[in-house]
Amino acid sequence: MLVVALLSTSCLARGGISGEIRTNIDATLEAIYTASVETLRVEKITIEEDKSDAMTALVKGRYADGTQVTIHCELLTQK
Repeated sequence: MLVVALLSTSCLARGGISGEIRTNIDATLEAIYTASVETLRVEKITIEEDKSDAMTALVKGRYADGTQVTIHCELLTQK
């Protein structure tokens, strides 16, 4: 299974990243979605929107300073 994960933020202060990061991941959509939600919780990013279905997942959050974080995952192929 191949999933594309997109991390979008106005300014990811800890990494100095601004804009979007795209990557293809050889894992199930469910595994990527679960890891994304858990990572936001561990980093103490407030989750404002959290939804998924069989083909996509979307998690939106915000750092305490107001910086937005959006993670969008999309299933590309199935085995």
